[in-house]
Amino acid sequence: MSGTEEPVKLMLLAIGLGVGGTESHVLELASRLDRKRFQVTVCTLRGDGAIARELRNRGVRVVALGGRGKLDACVLVRLWRLIRRERPAVIHAFLFYFSRTVSQ
Repeated sequence: MSGTEEPVKLMLLAIGLGVGGTESHVLELASRLDRKRFQVTVCTLRGDGAIARELRNRGVRVVALGGRGKLDACVLVRLWRLIRRERPAVIHAFLFYFSRTVSQ
């Protein structure tokens, strides 16, 4: 990668960022990616949790959509707007709900 190229915008999507296996995986992946090559945003359907705080401590941007459940239509609209505004090159969704929702 030459010095003039912009980092690849990468958005990681997780339902929540409390303590758990998937959440720990998101933490390790997002915080270990090369910041010169990737601009990482972690987006969560729900509010903050312990993993969200640790991501921020490690310098990773976290966007909490503040959902009240998996069927909260307002969250889907917020997610759609976020994706349109941020225009990530790669969206990686964790777990079935986010993967199915984003693929449509």
